[in-house]
Amino acid sequence: MLDLAQLLRVPQVHPQFDISPDDIKLAFAWNKTGEWQIYEMDLDASSAPRPVTVGIGGKFNPRYSPDGTRLAYVLDMDGSESYHLIVYDFATGQHRDLTPNISHSLQPNFCWSPDGQQLAFLSDQHRHFSTYIVSINGCDAQLILDTGHPAWEVEWSSDGKRLAICCEMHGQDYGIFIVDRESREVTELDLNANGLKWSADGKKLTFHSDLHGWFDIAVYDLASKKNTWLTNSDGDSQSPIFISKSTDQCSSPQIAYTQSQGAFNWTEICHADGRSLPGSISTTILETLQPQQPLAQNDITKIQVGKGIHDGIKFTSNLKRMVCVFSSPSQPPDLWMINVEAGTSIQLTNSMPDELSHEEFILPEEIYYEGIDGVQVPALLFRPDGIPAPAVVMIHGGPNWHYSAEWNPLMAHFASRGFVCLHQTIAAQQAMGATGNMQRAMIWAAWIREMWRRARDIFCVRE
Repeated sequence: MLDLAQLLRVPQVHPQFDISPDDIKLAFAWNKTGEWQIYEMDLDASSAPRPVTVGIGGKFNPRYSPDGTRLAYVLDMDGSESYHLIVYDFATGQHRDLTPNISHSLQPNFCWSPDGQQLAFLSDQHRHFSTYIVSINGCDAQLILDTGHPAWEVEWSSDGKRLAICCEMHGQDYGIFIVDRESREVTELDLNANGLKWSADGKKLTFHSDLHGWFDIAVYDLASKKNTWLTNSDGDSQSPIFISKSTDQCSSPQIAYTQSQGAFNWTEICHADGRSLPGSISTTILETLQPQQPLAQNDITKIQVGKGIHDGIKFTSNLKRMVCVFSSPSQPPDLWMINVEAGTSIQLTNSMPDELSHEEFILPEEIYYEGIDGVQVPALLFRPDGIPAPAVVMIHGGPNWHYSAEWNPLMAHFASRGFVCLHQTIAAQQAMGATGNMQRAMIWAAWIREMWRRARDIFCVRE
């Protein structure tokens, strides 16, 4: 039996990490010692990770300055998530708090200006999170955008002319605002969208949106003020990034994003204008890969470490290596690197303690059962050797999130004790199509209660 206390103490790497501008190093947050610290390691894995920070407080979201001489991160001193914005200077070894003595909170998300002289961050100084800019010299912050809604993400265009900001709007919807730094003109994209990233020339913005039901990838062109939709799949396409300006094989930028179907996801690459790229890359680590459902676009480049969840995908500038945080029911979140050309992968960090490294983790199977109005409800089923057995049904809060095939200490513990464990993995898009998030939230509670009753009933008919 796997000890729950021991499982809960297993470290993990946070999915917000960064690759240095010269493609030589990685910076990431890791609670290897029980405290969240920033670590740095060589991308070729030639040396062990080394701590950049020490002392009390959780440190998260390290981001290299454009010239690689500094590293910014956020610091949570007491667990209240009232972050401070810190800049570390590699040359002097000094950590400087750009937000000292503040009584308000910061979001953990921020970004560098292209010249490396400023940082854009999100503060609730006026009782909701708004966008500010502060100099690395520590001058007073300048308010850039206050929409009246809490800001969640901010990204600076590579030409320095604009900021893209994602705000929480009504219900569980998000909105994107683009601020022109010179004219202060604000453009709002009229759709529920987030996960924004700029193109290398600063003329386009990519994001994911559930306008058509599932989350799909779109590219917004500033000149035409039009969206180009790149995906249309029976699953969520999310977290897009521009990964090149040009290559020898193609003249248009490329988009990489995570694609999910059921409880698993992987990475896909396509052209930013919608044309697909040839090829398929997948490597197996701990489990045997099962055939996936056909993708919406033919011949898309597909990259994965194994069956599980890929998060925080980043590519080196030459597109030869992809780094992500990967986890599965038998693998805590760790950094992995894939050689895109060879299709091989290596594990960069190792969070699994030695005493658990040889333990057998029960892996779930994906099942479907009939729910309300004949809707097929996907679920993860942990099936013990002995049947009949006591059962645990896990439901989630919804409507825009579901259980995935990732590291879950509680389920690993129950399964090791001989419990049948059922994770409902349905998200609202599967049951309610393109209905808005506000409407989804209003009916979700009653809907999920009925799903729980039906999930409970299947234990009476399944062996």
